[in-house]
Amino acid sequence: MFTCVRVAMSGIVESCISQAAWIWVSDARQSRTHDMRARLEDFKIYDEASRGLWGSICLIWRLRARHLACIGALIVILVHGLEASSQQLYQYEPRPWKNETAGLVEPPPRMPALNVSTKAAVYSGIFSLDVKDIGADCKPENHTCTWEAVPTLAVCGECNQLSVDTVCTDKSQTCKYRTPSDTSFDVANSPNTEKFKVTNSLDGIFHHMNSTSRTYINVFDFLWVSRTRRKTKILAHECALWFCMKTYTIKAGDGGLNQTVPEDKKWHTTRFKKDNSAHFGEYVFIDIPEGMNVTNSSRYSVTKEALAALQRFTDPLLEGTYEKQYTIINFSSDWVEGLYNAQGNLKDWIGRFSTSLTNEVRLHGHVRNRRKDWQRYGCPAVMERQMIIVAWWWLIFPTALIVISIYYLFHTIIRGARDDISVWKSDSLPMLFCRIDPSILLKVGDGMDLPNGLDKRVGDEKVCLLREEDGDWVFKPIESEESSSDSDSEGGISW
Repeated sequence: MFTCVRVAMSGIVESCISQAAWIWVSDARQSRTHDMRARLEDFKIYDEASRGLWGSICLIWRLRARHLACIGALIVILVHGLEASSQQLYQYEPRPWKNETAGLVEPPPRMPALNVSTKAAVYSGIFSLDVKDIGADCKPENHTCTWEAVPTLAVCGECNQLSVDTVCTDKSQTCKYRTPSDTSFDVANSPNTEKFKVTNSLDGIFHHMNSTSRTYINVFDFLWVSRTRRKTKILAHECALWFCMKTYTIKAGDGGLNQTVPEDKKWHTTRFKKDNSAHFGEYVFIDIPEGMNVTNSSRYSVTKEALAALQRFTDPLLEGTYEKQYTIINFSSDWVEGLYNAQGNLKDWIGRFSTSLTNEVRLHGHVRNRRKDWQRYGCPAVMERQMIIVAWWWLIFPTALIVISIYYLFHTIIRGARDDISVWKSDSLPMLFCRIDPSILLKVGDGMDLPNGLDKRVGDEKVCLLREEDGDWVFKPIESEESSSDSDSEGGISW
């Protein structure tokens, strides 16, 4: 569009500038305006201005912006900025687009739930140094997919620091370290001794396995003591894992996957429902907030059998000790070694453990729907599409140039008609049939054979173009016209 505007506008303005050259040197214009500045070299300047940028700049400098031709020259200059302004008119931005009709979103591929996958999730949670949330299925043509609120059954966890009671006896030369939840061991009063213990805790300080409002998988204690000649370090924590609900905000695209769960999008309250004709005994999430985006027909629960099986598997793994006496190291199991390595940063470790189990639940949890190959999604699907943003105010620039060009065109037509100048424009033939006053020709000499010779010899010669009685158009010097006006008042020019 901008290219068509530039070509059309350039054709109009360049024709007007070429015609303005004849008007500029005409006898009628100079007599009417009493402006005797027209010179022979002005023809060349006008011609160059109609052809490009540099000539337009020279024309404005020559006329000092005091003639209408300068408007045409200015338009030629500004037209060169049309291409640059067109780049600002259109912008392509990726913006989210809601597909209100897409109420169903395919979940990640599901595989039959196998006991080995659950075991692997537990092992990964204990040993792995990096556990990520599972991904989402986003087709490449969508560029970026967004699911604003995806509720799911999950596993939550946390660790809290405990106080430790210390009792030392001189008789046995030992010290007993004990947590409020009754996790304890004895350490001999000898330097370079380190002891670590992890054990299940039914009645914790922060969490209780027998809670009726929360479905716990495990509650367990960490107790660690390190003694040297200089000081003794003591550290104890209570950690817990339990089933919960989370509502994810998922964004998947070319740049990767981003999943977030705000704190207000987690829910922990459950209630045990006994066996009936509709289901086996299970722990059901109740009073789920509206912001979790759970439909009324959805039911999130954990069966009693699944919880018992998971507890039977994890309980032995979360029991054991570690002892170090000088250079002798003894771990009761490989799992304890993993737990011992994690106790330096239990917050991150329990987060990885719960994420690993959450991935297992999301991948292999049973979805009780009529169709087993999809799950219900209540929010509208959001995809990212390329949008064309139009900065309409950038259209002011080409519109203004068009209006000014049309004004300049009509003004040139009116001036040409008023000064009785034919529409020669940029035609080169009229110049061949115009005569030059003999006094000007005498000054040319060998100027035709020298670089810029004509500019130096007669370029500054002030002239006017007039039509004689025989119909010939003649370029005459203004000085000769003044002298002729003294002798013949009928054919001369009066200023």
